[in-house]
Formats: sequence, structure tokens, C-alpha cells
Amino acid sequence: MIIYDFNFLDFPSPEDGSVSVFMSGCIHNCKDCQNPDLQRFEDIVDSYEDILNNIKIFCTRNNTNKVVLSGGDCLFPKNLPLTQYLLENLNDYEVCLYTGYNIDYVKSVLKQNSFKYVKCGKFIKELYQESEKTDTYIKFASSNQELYDSNFNLISTNGIFNFKE
Repeated sequence: MIIYDFNFLDFPSPEDGSVSVFMSGCIHNCKDCQNPDLQRFEDIVDSYEDILNNIKIFCTRNNTNKVVLSGGDCLFPKNLPLTQYLLENLNDYEVCLYTGYNIDYVKSVLKQNSFKYVKCGKFIKELYQESEKTDTYIKFASSNQELYDSNFNLISTNGIFNFKE
């Protein structure tokens, strides 16, 4: 199952909105998961090309080249072929991945520079903080979540990424 949405919260940029692509399937079982209905994997009925075209259509309609691949988990093993296909074919887009896996797993399944950002880390209820985006920072749902750039450099602290001027 694939769900498309447009929002201003998810992409780590002070003023840009993004098209979010939610994929079903996740093994992390985070307590109080934001998207519990997406934990169970459901077969993808559209072709990869159709999904790619839908993303491009949503981006055109919303005047953005920013895309967030999320879920569930976009790096869930059954989603990995689709995620890799999208990363290989969204060349003119800035892509951010949201995953519950750690950076070592991300490095093992994705090549460097195939995305702009990757947010890693399971949601941990005890480390909850209100997600928000302002002109100066983006804050993730729990303070353990980390943001990395395309070279796998950690660029956030305590679940907060400060935008550079």
C-alpha cells in the first residue's frame, strides 16, 4: 500500500513543503506508533513506474522537488527494492528517508549520495518531544532520532536539526 500526502513538517528545510510517500510494512513495533495501520505490509499494487509518476505529479501540483519516503518504514525489507528504484529515478528531486533503522543498517543497504537526508531511529515513547518545524530548526518525535546527510554525517543533536543560514 502506498499513500501520498503534502506537508510542510517532514522535510528538513526552513520553508519547503514536501510530498510524503508512506509505505506499509515495519518491524520496529514502536509503542504509540504514529502510523500503526502501516505496520502490516500490504502488497504494492501499482508498478514502480506508476508510483514514480504519481510522486512527480504530486510534486508538480505542489510546486516542490522535495520528497520524503516514510511509512511504516521505507527500508523495511519488502520496501527496499521500491525505495532503491525511487532513489535511482528521482534524480531531480531532494529525497529524505524516514526510517526506524540505525545508520549502520542504512549504510549496508543504500549507497552514499542516493538521498539528501536520512532520519534514523525508532520512536521511543519515553523520549517523546513534540514534532515541529520553525524558521530555524526541525524537531523529530523523539530525542533519540538522528538526521544524517548524504555522506552519512550526523547533522542533528537530541532529535533537533538546526538549519544553516
